[in-house]
This record gives sequence, structure tokens and C-alpha cells, in this order.
Amino acid sequence: MSDDRRDGHDRSDDAEQVRAYLVHLRGGAPFLSGHDSRLLLRWMDEGVEVGLICRALDQAAEKRRIKRVKTPLSLRNAQTVVNKREPVPPAAKGALADVVQALASSDVPHEVQASVELAALSALEGEALVAAAVDVARRTIEELWAACDRAAFRAEAEEELAALRDMLDEGSWERALEGVARDRLRQRHPLLSAKHIWDTVHG
Repeated sequence: MSDDRRDGHDRSDDAEQVRAYLVHLRGGAPFLSGHDSRLLLRWMDEGVEVGLICRALDQAAEKRRIKRVKTPLSLRNAQTVVNKREPVPPAAKGALADVVQALASSDVPHEVQASVELAALSALEGEALVAAAVDVARRTIEELWAACDRAAFRAEAEEELAALRDMLDEGSWERALEGVARDRLRQRHPLLSAKHIWDTVHG
């Protein structure tokens, strides 16, 4: 069924959340390619959960990091995981309590604020909880990115990518630098990932 308000739920909001999470992971252009747009529309029509797609994107980003793939991340990279999805296990009651506690004891103010926002989601369950929690995590990382020393992260990215400099044109180089710099920031805040949130709620 393609009605984006089936069962009283606006799937266009879900699609926007997935788009925002992808851009959050890779940086760069805030829009999707034609292929990604069609793929996302299909997933929305099939009722694929936001948290599951974002988790698959995290997994794809991690694999690409290990393999040192520097082309931009896309929904296509998450396709295999999403297409092989299995029934989602039930969520445990108070599933995010440990995450909230860990963030609350952080010495990073943005993480402490995230703990407050996550604690406020206690009435939600299952996919609704995952989707809302992933949105909190994404916004928190974006705030950390806006406030961080980007020059330092860029310098780390330049060092990591040095061997590829002569192989990339200027636009590709800049996109690769931003992607690696963002990835390095996210690695410092592992609790704030879709994969960690999904695995905690459904694990």
C-alpha cells in the first residue's frame, strides 16, 4: 500500500528522518539520488521501520570504514541488510534506561542533554521508541559537530586519506574529508548511534 498515512501514520515523516540520518552520516548534499529516492519510497511502501534502516546505514558505514571505502554513503549500501530483515524481536520494558544513565553521567553537556530527552520518551515502546531515540541521537551528534573543532577532525581525516589525495578531484576530496571527519566524531560518542539504540531496545 502506498498511502503514506495508512494506519494513521505519516510515512513521509519517516522518509524525512531516514534522509536526515543518511546526510548526518555522510555530510555533503542534503538530497537523495534518484536511485536512493526510489529505494526509500519502496521501503516506505513496504512499511520498513526507520530504526532498522538507520541501523543498516550504521552497519554499512562501519564496513566501509574498515574497507577504507571513500565514495559517498548511500541507501544502496544498506540495501542488503534491509532486504534480509527478519521479524523484529519485542522491546524490553525500560529498554533505554542504561543508555540514559550512561549519558547522564557523561562529562559532555550535549550527552547529558540527550539523556534528558531520551528519558522523556519512556512512554513510547518498540519502533516508536527507536525512531524517536534515533532522532534525539542524530540531533545531538549534529550539535556536537557544529560545536567541535572541525579543523582538528579535518586534519585527522587528511592524514587518514593522504594516500588517496592524488586520485580524487577537489569535490570528491572535500566530500571524503567531511565523511571521515564526521565518522571520527561519531566514534567518540558510540551510545548515540542508531545501531546501538536499536540493538539496546530489541536486543
